[in-house]
Amino acid sequence: MSNDTLLTARQVAEQLQCNVITIRRLCQAGELKASQIGGKGEYRIYQSAVDEYLERNSVVAEQPSQPDKPFPCKGTLNDSNKPFSVLRT
Repeated sequence: MSNDTLLTARQVAEQLQCNVITIRRLCQAGELKASQIGGKGEYRIYQSAVDEYLERNSVVAEQPSQPDKPFPCKGTLNDSNKPFSVLRT
């Protein structure tokens, strides 16, 4: 990490498009690896730590098991007693 770019909490917040308070809370909770500088609680965060955080918290959308297949619903539409089904999207 010695040749890694060192960022402020504000720079990380801009990069992740979130509030700087969120970044500080992540640092305090130990979720985002950072070094605290000075007595005011200023954090410095390596770019690789940001990348690792994003990797750990990435979400992959699930693929539907049976796309566009209707599944039966019990009930009626209006009061005409005609059954209906709902399509999953």
